[in-house]
Amino acid sequence: MTTRALDAALPNWPTGLRDEVPLPFSLWRVMHFVNGQRGMEDIARLSGLPTEELTSVMEQAAQLADRARQRAQPITPAQLAVLRQCLLAVVGPIGLVILEDALEDLGEVVALGTVMSHVAQDIPQKQMQAFVHQLRQNGLA
Repeated sequence: MTTRALDAALPNWPTGLRDEVPLPFSLWRVMHFVNGQRGMEDIARLSGLPTEELTSVMEQAAQLADRARQRAQPITPAQLAVLRQCLLAVVGPIGLVILEDALEDLGEVVALGTVMSHVAQDIPQKQMQAFVHQLRQNGLA
């Protein structure tokens, strides 16, 4: 979405961004005012942000929606390969066992988010931050 398109339109929530998708407070405080009936200037005034920053907020919200949509889709072989790499980087070869156990428990056709949540339960807390960092670097979180 370009700035010009946002200025000219009455912005709506990005497709796929639903109430159950957690938003960081910095996004929520703006998206709370987006309803398809308010223009950018009204949203800026209500949220206390400059109009220029709203474009960035809307783009971030769209990215979150895309990631939420991605996590809800069945896991692809490419995503599975990335998940394997992330696990190997963080917990070593035991990561492959963790992933195989998760797939065995969940079945073959399962959403990416479900697999990641199941795998995360078996990662030691001290390595969780590194795992999440790896997922973000590889576009899975």
